[in-house]
Amino acid sequence: MTSPERSGDDLVPIGRILVIDDEKRILSFVRRGLEAEGLAVDCSSDGEEGLRRALNHQYDLVVLDLVMPGLDGHEVLRRILARKPSQPILILSAVSDTASKVKSLERGAEDYITKPFSLEELLARVRARLRIAARSIQTRLSAGSLTLDLIRRQADEGSGPIPL
Repeated sequence: MTSPERSGDDLVPIGRILVIDDEKRILSFVRRGLEAEGLAVDCSSDGEEGLRRALNHQYDLVVLDLVMPGLDGHEVLRRILARKPSQPILILSAVSDTASKVKSLERGAEDYITKPFSLEELLARVRARLRIAARSIQTRLSAGSLTLDLIRRQADEGSGPIPL
């Protein structure tokens, strides 16, 4: 994660998101929405390519469709989490039955949204996931009287914050 774009209680670190979906319109729509939020977005239109990207790059969140030709989302989910167990994954799928939702969540997905979906809701859930991830990383470093705030990009030696 990198620097925050918002201030106050709405503070959400900028994240790098991977969207894996075989529907070009969905990919384009989700990409534009996430980029409008200031997020860095990579897209893959099939499970094989998405899996390769997820395993070879660092992402703050993977948004994954379940129904894709070739390597489906269930297998992509399984393989990502086998190699990167702490990778947050949000399922975005037309599969809306309870059994599929439960199966995906129990296999390690962080969240599940069904299609058709509201972009506003998707963005809110992405922001929530990024806030959760930001809480799990150390954001302040101290050495003697010097403190570095990695999120606010400030140093403090006791005389007040110094922008970096």
